[in-house]
Amino acid sequence: MGRSPADTVHSVLQYPEIALPGCYPEKWGSLVRREDDDSGEIYEWFKLNLYPHLQDTELGRKYPPRTPHVSEEICRKLVVDFLSAMKKNFDQILRGRFGPLVSSSLAIEYIITVPAIWTDRGKDITRRCAVEAGMGSENAMKIIKEPEAAGIWALQSMRDIHLQVNDTFVLCDAGGG
Repeated sequence: MGRSPADTVHSVLQYPEIALPGCYPEKWGSLVRREDDDSGEIYEWFKLNLYPHLQDTELGRKYPPRTPHVSEEICRKLVVDFLSAMKKNFDQILRGRFGPLVSSSLAIEYIITVPAIWTDRGKDITRRCAVEAGMGSENAMKIIKEPEAAGIWALQSMRDIHLQVNDTFVLCDAGGG
């Protein structure tokens, strides 16, 4: 099944204007619209703060995050909140499509993707955030790099075009935060 840009979820969260510790975001992903006159704190592109010293890399200098740098503790909370919102949404879709009995009996495996430049430390922090978001156990959680995931998806999607040895195709992982 192919994906379109509308299928992607931008990593953005909006919290209530008065966010208390432990507060859950009011909106996430495509539900957050800057043009709306909603009050509250908006955080986006925050997962990039899991990469130590991103601002010192060529990529970090060329594409600075749109929101201020946050501490690692705040960044982890934002990532957990975002993954929790994604999981909650996915669970609702499953229940709606297959009913609560079937959806509760399915064995679900989440595979989290990270940017290609991620360090082992960044991958480990991401794994712990996914575990805290209820996406699986520490041992079972799979983390793969985004270009690898894009390549796997492309190869599975191209089964009908009969690639041969020495054929060439271009795969562009354009990112998107």
